[in-house]
Amino acid sequence: MKKYKRYSAGFKEQALVKVYSRGNEQSIQSVADELNINLTTLKTKRTGRQ
Repeated sequence: MKKYKRYSAGFKEQALVKVYSRGNEQSIQSVADELNINLTTLKTKRTGRQ
């Protein structure tokens, strides 16, 4: 059985700040790779926040 990671509220907030402040030179995929999280997870957090 796969064990899922639980991210703290602070980590989620920092990830969203990175996404929104990335500008045009960095993709959402590269932010996800940098944070070592799945792209879909990051996108879900982003769309749930708006």
